[in-house]
Order: sequence, then structure tokens, then C-alpha cells
Amino acid sequence: TRFRNFLVGVVSIIPYLSAAVFMVIIGISSDRTGERRLHMAGSLALAATDKGLARLFFCTRKDYEAFLAENKLVEAAPSAIVKEAAAQVDEYFKGKRSSFDLPLDLSGQTPFRTKVLRECAKIPFGRMLTYAALAGKAGSPKASRAAGGAMAHNPIALIIPCHRVVGSDKGLHGFSSPG
Repeated sequence: TRFRNFLVGVVSIIPYLSAAVFMVIIGISSDRTGERRLHMAGSLALAATDKGLARLFFCTRKDYEAFLAENKLVEAAPSAIVKEAAAQVDEYFKGKRSSFDLPLDLSGQTPFRTKVLRECAKIPFGRMLTYAALAGKAGSPKASRAAGGAMAHNPIALIIPCHRVVGSDKGLHGFSSPG
């Protein structure tokens, strides 16, 4: 399956979020006869500040519109950060990228959550880490539940790959996307 993304951009009228974008991910697949079909594979929203990407979450158009209303965002052209993030997500879904190189804005997170989120962002494609190991990398080896809390409230899904963090039994625990 190949993916195409359609973007709708917005810019904030408040200082916290400077831009956001909605992406509809369209899959192109072939059936047994070779006939190609388009199908909606999902959608997500990205939002940035002047410092970096601040949000990425999977959502419906209705959820996205609620997000815009909550954050007093209006539709306009996406910022350079949002465009770059959308391009990298597009490459990721097309199988051309396995890691991201984007500035992240984790403002509003506690110092511990910031450490956990930054450590999670370092988990390589195809690898997993337990909550306990992630907590250890963040400097608090006994804080696996708190690390799980940080993953449950990950503001930048996919880019910060919380889906690569598992319980000590290697199973998913508390996975709650969309964020």
C-alpha cells in the first residue's frame, strides 16, 4: 500500500500554537486482479509553535475542528515547521523514513515527562523498550508507572514513538491512541 496525504493548514491567533495541519492519509492498494483502489487509511493533526512541533495526534475531521476551536486556531497556510513535519510523516508512511529530525516543543510538560518523552524519541525504528527501562533512561529507574503516564499523555504521537514502549511482559498496556 502506498499513501498520499492531503493537507489543510491553519495558523494560530494565539501565541502558544503558531500553526496546525490536518492530514488525510489515503492508501492506494491493488486487489488480486491488479485493479488499484483508493481508501482512507486514517487522518491526523499536527500543530507547532515557533520552537517546534508541539502536537501530533490521530483524529477525525470533527476532532480536529474541536481542537482548532479549543486552541483558537483559524485556517491559513501551514508554517515551515508544520510543512516539514507533514513531509517527514508522509515519507514515514511511504516507507522512505524510519526516524524523524524535527525540533520538538514540549512546553507545558513536567521536567520528568520532558525527560521521558525525549528518551522515548530516541527509541530506534523496529525496537522496543519497557516502561521500566525508559524510566531508567530518564534518570528514575523506579518510576515505570510515571513513565507510563508520560506515554499515555504523549503530545506528539508517532514522532515520539510511545507505541514502542511496552510492559515488562512485552505487551501493550494502557495504549490509548488517539491522544
